[in-house]
Amino acid sequence: MRVEPFGGRPEPHLPTNAKGASLMFTRIVECHVKPEKKDEFNNKLRSEVLPILQKQPGFVDLIALASENDPERMVALSFWNIRSTSSGLRRS
Repeated sequence: MRVEPFGGRPEPHLPTNAKGASLMFTRIVECHVKPEKKDEFNNKLRSEVLPILQKQPGFVDLIALASENDPERMVALSFWNIRSTSSGLRRS
């Protein structure tokens, strides 16, 4: 898969568990995008989705992956340091 980083917040403070290890949560969204629409999809992620995510508490970063084997398959990974925010986006 090719990685298309979109950028997040610099050096976020991550919560730690009892052993001092940093905690982070990842939301994975898989979608199928027609090859001729990939640029439009990536532009919308950058210009519309990323600004919304950046305003959410606990947001760390967003990365989009494009499959080299299946030209229509895209996977977006968003990283969070607050579990409730990452899982709550499902309902938005």
